[in-house]
Amino acid sequence: MFDIIFHNKYRGHHLCFCNSGKKLRDCHGKLVFKIISHSTLREKFIHEFLLIESCKKEVIEYCQRKKLHKMRNILLQKELK
Repeated sequence: MFDIIFHNKYRGHHLCFCNSGKKLRDCHGKLVFKIISHSTLREKFIHEFLLIESCKKEVIEYCQRKKLHKMRNILLQKELK
């Protein structure tokens, strides 16, 4: 989703990023198009996404220190996708 919004690459005929098997226009397309077409929403989305990404490594390290291996593995699996 970030790549589509960041690069303004909305293509409704492509498969949706959520892995539903539907085309983007039939799934999350309205939401993505709304964010892309409003510069304020787009800037806010990009800013919040980058904040989340910067915190992800800290959360994984915290899970490692506290021996929360199951949570750490879930986070790492999502990062690999």
